[in-house]
Amino acid sequence: MTQQHMTLDHTHSVTIRGRVEIRLYERNELVKSINIDNLVVNIGKQVLADIITEKGVNIAYVAVGSGTSQVTQGDTALQQEIGRKGITMKSTNGNQARFDTFFDTYEMNGTWREVGLISNDNRLVARTLLSNEINKTNSNTSTISWSITFQ
Repeated sequence: MTQQHMTLDHTHSVTIRGRVEIRLYERNELVKSINIDNLVVNIGKQVLADIITEKGVNIAYVAVGSGTSQVTQGDTALQQEIGRKGITMKSTNGNQARFDTFFDTYEMNGTWREVGLISNDNRLVARTLLSNEINKTNSNTSTISWSITFQ
């Protein structure tokens, strides 16, 4: 009897893709809209693993900052955080998670050049630099919609 060996490849690759949409309003009229990809950083991947294994972690905040340093896999915080706000609404659609946050006129005013997605234990999940900065003032409201897609 001939013995046969079969190698099964159980390697599957999952790509994590992030995208941010920022909308700036003045008197309820859209004055600026930015759509930009972002990087899920190394520690962010650890956060996602902790969420999957139910370690009491969740994605809780959106942070805005004025930093300009390049985004890297090793990032652990925004370069120059202006502030953060709890996520207003969380939703899923198929393989995509979405996090929406509303900023009122009195919240996080300043020049936004970077944004980050933060866990409830204050770990950076994702970060991006804005190619076109946002000048948020007390005459503006803003929404940040962050999506994470698993492909």
